[in-house]
Amino acid sequence: KNLYALRYTSLLSILAMSYVLAMLAYEYLHFSHDHPVPKVNIAGLSWNIFSAAPIANVAFIAHYNAPKYYQEMKNRNIRKFSLAVFIALSFCGSVYVGVATFGYLRFGDDTDSDV
Repeated sequence: KNLYALRYTSLLSILAMSYVLAMLAYEYLHFSHDHPVPKVNIAGLSWNIFSAAPIANVAFIAHYNAPKYYQEMKNRNIRKFSLAVFIALSFCGSVYVGVATFGYLRFGDDTDSDV
């Protein structure tokens, strides 16, 4: 009936995402010098990017829940809601970019396009 019941699983997912990002960063920064650096193609584009687009899209598809989120806010107003949305999307976007960057830098062209 309300989204408050999801607070623990939401916190767990945030911690899990942060852990994955931290482990990828650690792996790249501490172990990349022990292994041969894989080929990294920074400027190249591939048609495989279109297979990754749906995955990124699904990550940010919670917009249909926005009225429910707004309804459940205490002392709700548009400015407060906009700030909450900005913080949430900034965090998610930062984690996605961080995982993509460190994953690609660590594994190079061996990285699948939909990771």
